Amino acid sequence: SEAPLRSVVLILAAMFEDTLDVEDVEINRDLAAAGEPPETLDHDLLHYLFVASEPYLHADSGDKVKESSSGRRVLHLSKLLTEAKVDEGFRWLSFACELKRSEYYAQYVGCYAQGTMQAALVRDLHILQEWFPNLFYTELPRICSAFLVEFVGCRGIVRRVVSLIDQPQLYHLYMLIARGQLCIFGCRPADVCMTVSATLECDSFEQVCLWQLLTSEFSANIPMAAELTAHLLLKCQLDFTSNSEAATGLLSLLRSAAFCQIASGSGNVCI
Repeated sequence: SEAPLRSVVLILAAMFEDTLDVEDVEINRDLAAAGEPPETLDHDLLHYLFVASEPYLHADSGDKVKESSSGRRVLHLSKLLTEAKVDEGFRWLSFACELKRSEYYAQYVGCYAQGTMQAALVRDLHILQEWFPNLFYTELPRICSAFLVEFVGCRGIVRRVVSLIDQPQLYHLYMLIARGQLCIFGCRPADVCMTVSATLECDSFEQVCLWQLLTSEFSANIPMAAELTAHLLLKCQLDFTSNSEAATGLLSLLRSAAFCQIASGSGNVCI
């Protein structure tokens, strides 16, 4: 019944509040001493709760969790834990992507009624980045693959990606994008321009990072690079005299696109 379930939630919430951070620190210290990556959610206490719940969440198809009483109670338990300030969202996200069962996270979001899937994804990625920054950048390809529609071209996610990134992480994402294993900006020039415009007041390093990732994604796509340039120069009317990062980034994109076109033997381009 509802009353016993809420009692269980209170006990679990109190347990997680008292032990979760300590457990994470101790486990991560042990992993680091053993030469393993210190950041992981596999050793998080909530992970074991998800593992125990997963057998009740087997899907009948690729997009729906089967309607069983056990499955509904598992999702209801997650909803009550979230209401008790136990932040499960980013953990459900990582767990669902690890199992390649994106519907688990979708069901959690739908059960808790946290708004749109994209809004929930932005919020949970923000929390994941703050708690486990290295894991955030490691998980991005899997999350992008699982939630392609919500992920690609989302300005909130782009801001999250460049807000706390360091140089090794930037290089890692640059290479993933160049190899076609990750897509961040999408293929609509108007949307990309809005993303660029929304970052003009950001820290200079964040803008530089954004343009490097953007160059990696579009430099081999000559028509897209040309259309994006036209949008930025003609429709967005960016003032490049006061936005030097955008000016430098655009020139880098054009040079890269020109090099790709020459290398492909499709003609000579002068920039």
